[in-house]
Amino acid sequence: NVVLITLRYQYITEVFSGFGKKGKPAEQVGLEALDQATRYQASAAPVGEYLADQLMLPLAISAHLGHGGGVYRTTTLSGHSETHLDVIRKFLPVRIRIDPLGDNLVEVQIQA
Repeated sequence: NVVLITLRYQYITEVFSGFGKKGKPAEQVGLEALDQATRYQASAAPVGEYLADQLMLPLAISAHLGHGGGVYRTTTLSGHSETHLDVIRKFLPVRIRIDPLGDNLVEVQIQA
């Protein structure tokens, strides 16, 4: 089983997923996706946890090429996001700043 929940807004679309496996009840698959979507909607972050790491590399390349990079707000960074930032730092000479803004909200800045 796979459950996908898509939330579309004017400037962003977030997709949340739940994946089944042998022995995992279908209800649990749905509840996992619902929990992700509910946590996102309850936060003040426009960018969700998993979209956050997907934005990092294009912004880092943009900054490196002199096109400005960017900034966005997201929920706390996942372990995958932290690893992604470490890899970017090793390959691109860009400035990365992570500023905690309060309850489950951080600002990510990637600039030349």
